[in-house]
Amino acid sequence: MKRKRFLAVACAAAMIASMTTGLAVNVSAADEKSDFAGEELSILVSAGWMDNRYDETIKRFEDTYDVTVDLQTIPADQYSDLLQSKLATDSCADIFWIQSNPFAIESTIVDPEKYCIDFTGASWENVMPETRKESCVYNDKLYGLQIWNASPEYVMVYNKTLFEENGWEVPTTYDELKELCGKIQDAGITPWFMPGADGWQHQLAFFQIGGVYEEATPGLYDELNENKATFADNEKMLEVLNEFKELSDAGYFGEDWIGTDSTNMSNEFGDRNCAMALANSSFIKQIQEDTGTSDEFGMFLEPLGDNTRYCRQVA
Repeated sequence: MKRKRFLAVACAAAMIASMTTGLAVNVSAADEKSDFAGEELSILVSAGWMDNRYDETIKRFEDTYDVTVDLQTIPADQYSDLLQSKLATDSCADIFWIQSNPFAIESTIVDPEKYCIDFTGASWENVMPETRKESCVYNDKLYGLQIWNASPEYVMVYNKTLFEENGWEVPTTYDELKELCGKIQDAGITPWFMPGADGWQHQLAFFQIGGVYEEATPGLYDELNENKATFADNEKMLEVLNEFKELSDAGYFGEDWIGTDSTNMSNEFGDRNCAMALANSSFIKQIQEDTGTSDEFGMFLEPLGDNTRYCRQVA
């Protein structure tokens, strides 16, 4: 198989370029447009990772280089398995996304030297701070570009207009959250939209409040990394898991939330079928653009475990 190498596109949280047949592009060389005019660039992403915020960027890229972008969006619960299958069968897209951390390239891609392009020394390498670059390096070779380098973490997005109309107050503790969910449910609205079928979103309710666990048990992170502590023996973690179960048992996440994915989440907000969900700040714009709603939306800290901290991803 003839292999062409796609050299760089700054449009991914954890962008890795594969060595399958594709488009050879150097984005720093706009005057080379004629070299790849009419070709196609394929991008593989998991559902929820690339939304309409990227439409303008993709359109500008297509216009600048006279190419077509084939965006392949895969259901979240199938993405990891499908990605590895495509890599193994030499049928992967030119660019694919992974969740970035210092171990992801080895664990997700398995054999990056076989499947990916070595970008070490590329002109854009220094765009990434050293603390971020380690998430794209394996065996001292650079395989991708991380640009979610100040990633906004997930908080509770809520329908502010709906809250105001019903006199609901933003909760700051778990007890306040539980009481609020009961009121919202009584109004015939799903209190907290929880897309369990995605396989990862429901976990955020537990993991996005890491500061609570460290505050309750100073040094916990180090002990976990050194295998000196476990989740099962941590009282605060068990407290949060029990709170999550209590909300689930009460039906506050919606009917069959385990079988529900995030595909329709913006419409659920726009139709006022739900009042709250874990999301990042940009999701508010997506709701408004997807649905045309005139409702206003706001954000507050997730109050499981009486959390008062805003967590920011560091890698």
